[in-house]
Amino acid sequence: MLPFDGQIIGFADVGALRSDVHFERFKAKERNTGEIYAIYLLEERKRKGLGKSLFKRSRLWLNHHGFDSFIVWVLADNRRARHFYERGGGEAIGEITINIGDKDYQEVCYLCKRNLIMSGSAI
Repeated sequence: MLPFDGQIIGFADVGALRSDVHFERFKAKERNTGEIYAIYLLEERKRKGLGKSLFKRSRLWLNHHGFDSFIVWVLADNRRARHFYERGGGEAIGEITINIGDKDYQEVCYLCKRNLIMSGSAI
């Protein structure tokens, strides 16, 4: 969580990969892969370096817990988030369609490898 002035303005949620099905579908090579489930910031707090800080903390947590790489899922039409992960060294390795309510959405899976997890220079 990222507190500021008595309010939570953002958070990151990371951990072990939720499903090995991603490896079969996208042929990711590393089996010891973590996942960033979510990074969220209040809209008015974006573009101030806070997302970078949450991303760096997430990478460090994953590295500390022995993960060699990680994936993150991003809505395909969320250009800002996609650019953020691409700048951070993420490689798009596939897409899936998800259904929320009665609407279909495309999600892109990004893979970040160990050298990017350990590097302080990504993003």
